[in-house]
Amino acid sequence: MTTDPDLLPVHWRWVDLRDVEHDTPYLSPNQVWRFATCEECYRREYIDRQPKILKPALLVGGAVHHGIESRRQRWLDTAEGYTSALELVPSEDPLTRLEDDVELGVQHLEQELDDHWQQARWEDAMSGFEIIEWNQKVPGPDAAKDQVANILRDGLPQLVDPDHDWGLAASEFRVWGIGAPLDAEEQLHYVETGTSPLLPFGVMAYCDAEYRRGILGDSKTSHGHSAPSYDHAFQLATYDLPWWSQRQPNRLKLDQFSKARNPRERYVWWWLTIDRAHVLQRYTRIAERIVRCVKTGDWQARPGWWCSYAHDLHYVSRGDEQ
Repeated sequence: MTTDPDLLPVHWRWVDLRDVEHDTPYLSPNQVWRFATCEECYRREYIDRQPKILKPALLVGGAVHHGIESRRQRWLDTAEGYTSALELVPSEDPLTRLEDDVELGVQHLEQELDDHWQQARWEDAMSGFEIIEWNQKVPGPDAAKDQVANILRDGLPQLVDPDHDWGLAASEFRVWGIGAPLDAEEQLHYVETGTSPLLPFGVMAYCDAEYRRGILGDSKTSHGHSAPSYDHAFQLATYDLPWWSQRQPNRLKLDQFSKARNPRERYVWWWLTIDRAHVLQRYTRIAERIVRCVKTGDWQARPGWWCSYAHDLHYVSRGDEQ
């Protein structure tokens, strides 16, 4: 079966170096995860654009990411350079102005809460739709803010040694070279490197960290330090596809920050492995399945904790990991 990229529901509009407009379909790692976990939720979110119930964990995770990105960028901006062993050399105390990054994370959460309140107020005021599903662990906004502050205040100091020892080189950067160019910059990347897209549609991907020692990193929050899942490995390996295609694969590191109130360890890291060829093939298979669903309307529901919508269609188990 071949994929018609134009039938993918999400498109990126851009202008190339000759001022020619393009409308490029793309599939991000988050879209892949959403579709693989529940096709019906994917349809409602990306095709029908229905407002969804948000879980506090998603908002907390986004705010923590913002604080981590701010701290890492500060390390890069103030670093003196790298040692012969590729270690990042700080020019000041790595935890200078730590509370600034904690505050940035909390402010990011406050902005997200305000945005979603406005959405609930103006777009869905008559239905009584609850845009954020508060729960026992995070009963409201104040508890979410406290959780963000605790994770950053305890976790960032533990990130100092690994990020400096492995030679942090970039933070929260756009990954080019996976799919069809999504803008003029990515198009120029292909011209300058003499490489070609690995997939016939665009892939919008941002990686949390790159290290001089050949490592890519991704940050996640969790209720405890459980072993990473297949999805974690798949997402990280997606970022690595351009390096892998040039026979220079990176090691994959997952940074895990615990949301527990009093954890034994706030931060741990894991090394992940997965076959890159499988990742590329699965990306293609999922794109093909999305196109088929668009054509036939055969969206399958896989209810679980990951669902943001209530639905009552035919249920199937997830079985695309192998």
